[in-house]
Amino acid sequence: MTHDHPGRLAAGPNWLTVAYPDGPRYDLGVLEALFLTAICAAFFLRARRGSRKQLPRSRAPAA
Repeated sequence: MTHDHPGRLAAGPNWLTVAYPDGPRYDLGVLEALFLTAICAAFFLRARRGSRKQLPRSRAPAA
């Protein structure tokens, strides 16, 4: 993972920060990866649960 965009300085080191020479900073890449993981998990769980409703059939004649 690259750290292209150093975020704001953090008050102290924690699991959301990356060590930079001037102190711990929030890293957009880390936050985006966490968000993407949560979104993918939500879609995966919803697809496995089978909660998608069937769409009604169209009454239009086939072309």
